Amino acid sequence: MRAQMVIREAPDHFDKRDGPDCLLAIQDAAIVGAIVYDLCDDDGFGHVHSLGVALDRRRIGIGIDLKQQVLDNCTAAGATAVWSEVDRNNVKMQGLNEKLGISYTPNPLDGKFFYYTARLVATLEEDEEGLAWTVDNPQGDI
Repeated sequence: MRAQMVIREAPDHFDKRDGPDCLLAIQDAAIVGAIVYDLCDDDGFGHVHSLGVALDRRRIGIGIDLKQQVLDNCTAAGATAVWSEVDRNNVKMQGLNEKLGISYTPNPLDGKFFYYTARLVATLEEDEEGLAWTVDNPQGDI
């Protein structure tokens, strides 16, 4: 399963107390999606290491929901942006980022990849359940 592969491929060079974090999408007692990320580094950046959704559960919003939750979590942790590196052949991941309004620039060191960067602007809004952070992601690069 692709989601399990994402978890296995997560970086293992981090101090386990400081990251990375992982969110799982679970349906019918099965892991159908996973995203591995860092909340916020000293420079105010969150980082998505990998995102995967089970083949039979794609195109129903699981990947978008996972990435949006990471944007929300990173905003609450004080990040000003979240970035990820996407292979230029990974059209599906590019589409997911574009649906979220996240722009990209080519990686100047390796033309095989794009850098996708979501600038985060947090606002505190009150809804029926009380105060909650919402994320505005104005399209554009940092």
